[in-house]
Amino acid sequence: MGEKLSKKQKKALEFRRRKKGLEPEEEPEQTEQAEQVEQSEDAPESKEPESQSRKKKPKTNGPRFIAFVGNLPYNISEDEIAHHFKSCTPSAIRLRKGFAFAEFDGHDGARRLKVALRLHHTTIRDRKINVELTAGGGGNSAHRRQKIEQRRKKLQQEHHDRITAQARATAAGSKES
Repeated sequence: MGEKLSKKQKKALEFRRRKKGLEPEEEPEQTEQAEQVEQSEDAPESKEPESQSRKKKPKTNGPRFIAFVGNLPYNISEDEIAHHFKSCTPSAIRLRKGFAFAEFDGHDGARRLKVALRLHHTTIRDRKINVELTAGGGGNSAHRRQKIEQRRKKLQQEHHDRITAQARATAAGSKES
């Protein structure tokens, strides 16, 4: 073979020969020189992907609380959503067309999520938005759906209890006057 082979092609060829029980036909000197040249060429490229992968934020060990925000205008910005949710300050907002995910991390993430869920059916740009509880990870497994359903039922019960307590307080206040 007179043509030059890339490192990947050489490796594949070497693997096939080893599999057949043959030895590579190239001389060791040529292989070492070719590898040195390719390593010097690959060096700048290998540093670039590592720096990109390191830019990802580090994972937190604590629980993550995520709220789904639906029925958003397509051209809304992340800043507008952050301004709307300023009372609960989400740690991250992942925005897509028409919906977003607001993530709440930290020691008070659960409290901030509850505040965010109270913004359900509020309006942004004359659109009534939906703010619902969700679980991270994606997928549609039965376990995940069950987990989300349990969390929503618990949240609905808390919401119902809070509303009835407010109604009782209002009724008691009006009877006294």
